[in-house]
Amino acid sequence: MLQIRSLSSKEEQEIKNLLSMDLKTLYREFGQEVGTLAPGEDAESQAKKWINARKRELYNLICVQGDYCAFIVNHRNAKIVEIVAAVGDLLATVHGLLPVNTLSVLLVKTSLDEMCLCN
Repeated sequence: MLQIRSLSSKEEQEIKNLLSMDLKTLYREFGQEVGTLAPGEDAESQAKKWINARKRELYNLICVQGDYCAFIVNHRNAKIVEIVAAVGDLLATVHGLLPVNTLSVLLVKTSLDEMCLCN
């Protein structure tokens, strides 16, 4: 289940730094962490491929188990950094060795509302 929690100032700053990045940079950052690049493949396409290969798993984890849509409704006044941290915490339960905050920011920026069919 997604939950709002207190963030350390260091963690909040890290998330704010990630939020300030454009999508291309975030994909590159994440792609460099998810594995070895195939010949001719760049980090951005590696990240997109990793996410696309796990779309159903991410949907089940965040939208179903995490009940993302209800979470958003119940936390209308939450700061974006708190939402990113909550999604990151949930991702860490399955993908703890990955940069979950980077993945969380990517998912939030590319519209979890749409992925989870909240509207």
